[in-house]
Amino acid sequence: MYDLKTHELEFVRDNIGLYRDQLNVYAYIWQNLRGERLDETAVIATPVPDALSAAIRSGDPALIAAALDKWNPVVPIAFDATNVQKTIADFAKLVDSIEDREFHPQPIVELTKREGKRGTFATRVCRNCDMRFSCSSYREYARGYKDRGRSKFADFYDLDADEGESLARL
Repeated sequence: MYDLKTHELEFVRDNIGLYRDQLNVYAYIWQNLRGERLDETAVIATPVPDALSAAIRSGDPALIAAALDKWNPVVPIAFDATNVQKTIADFAKLVDSIEDREFHPQPIVELTKREGKRGTFATRVCRNCDMRFSCSSYREYARGYKDRGRSKFADFYDLDADEGESLARL
């Protein structure tokens, strides 16, 4: 079983713990629903490495082949069912908090903080989050990009929550 991630390969390798629990829950569900053992679990980091991008831009088939041979985006993660029930319980608590409106997003200062080569929290995490369009911090972050003329979607973040909800009912 593979989980595709849009995170950089080195980030995935350096932070396997961020992905292990999620992948273990997927594997656990698969094995229990299907009654089939999984041979392998892994994350596939989908961003194309700089060396491969450069080779593609060069148009040289030999360079492209060499760069493809060096690229291995698969990060194996061993299946371990010991924490699956805890992960599911933790996720349920998080969902309950969101539904009870007790969940608070990261402050804008955390979204914009740079973390070396890994970029900002907003770039690494928020842009991959399905809830970013409902997140007050991400809306503020997007508005900052709009003010600099860099966001194509920032106008959508300017909808008031009530206006967005009434539009959703149409």
